[in-house]
Amino acid sequence: MSARRYPADVDAERAVLGAMLLDRAALDQVRFSDLQSTDFTRPELSVLYGLVRDEASRTDRVDPVLLLSAPEATQAGLTASSLMSLMAETPSTSSALAYAAKIIEASARRQLILESSKIGDRVFAGDELSGIAQDGIDSLLACSTRGLDTLGLSSPADWIDADLAEADWLIPGLFRRGSKSVLVAEPGLGK
Repeated sequence: MSARRYPADVDAERAVLGAMLLDRAALDQVRFSDLQSTDFTRPELSVLYGLVRDEASRTDRVDPVLLLSAPEATQAGLTASSLMSLMAETPSTSSALAYAAKIIEASARRQLILESSKIGDRVFAGDELSGIAQDGIDSLLACSTRGLDTLGLSSPADWIDADLAEADWLIPGLFRRGSKSVLVAEPGLGK
């Protein structure tokens, strides 16, 4: 069995930033998407995304060299060569929105893992099962809704019914294969 990896796509993170720095159309597409700085796994890329979005909202173009004058860029360790590298390694500026979707999906998956771990912690702590079940459903649906579009799903119900290979990690340690479990939730929630 291979080790599980935390969902991330650093190549997509780098590619979307390179596309935004190279092409105004890519910049506008991504800037008005659901992508957020917190979706990035690498801190320096998160900072750069925030700087690019802020600059694009103030001016009609983003100059990579001028971005480096921001104190946040210096603190994040961004350099002219790192920005030039991002731009040179960008596979296609026309795919910027697809890169953004991959980043959002990975971020939604990370959030699901975090929420699932919280549920598991409450189970092991001995909290009341009905409270855990309802809170768990609410938190999983809340964090999964943002990533539904990137997964090609239109509603939380579609997500629950989807055949996702990663479903095993949803509630780690809570259910064991071959065991019998009782699911408690309000009627109509699709137990």
